[in-house]
Amino acid sequence: RLGALAKAQGAEALATAHSAKAAAHTAGVLSMVSGGIAVVDGAISIHQGIVTKNKVVELHHVADGKLAEIASPDGQISQEVQEDYDAVKARLGGLTRQASRQQVAGGAKALFGGLMIASPATGPAAPIVGAVGAVGYLGTSILEAIFH
Repeated sequence: RLGALAKAQGAEALATAHSAKAAAHTAGVLSMVSGGIAVVDGAISIHQGIVTKNKVVELHHVADGKLAEIASPDGQISQEVQEDYDAVKARLGGLTRQASRQQVAGGAKALFGGLMIASPATGPAAPIVGAVGAVGYLGTSILEAIFH
């Protein structure tokens, strides 16, 4: 009778182990897919930061050209025009800093996505590595939204 009970419990334990293995495999696949999405999101943020910086550089050139056009023949500029020019340059500097932050955030999101992708291969540390990747990605996304 004890042998039959032990056999039944063994079969139940084996079924539970197979179920846990299937769940772990599914979690690993989902972690890799989520990580891939995070890496793509990070790459998009990096690209957008680069595009923004390039546009700001063009705007700097336009502002400099307009200032040269407005200046009198002897190079003098009115106080009002100089103040407007300084305000425009300050705003462009702010846009450059914002684009740099966007690039840094994109790099962080890609890094954390990479952790999520790699987590299934880390064996027993997989839940920790995956959680660090997911929490890091989420935190970076929240900070990016706040400071954008």
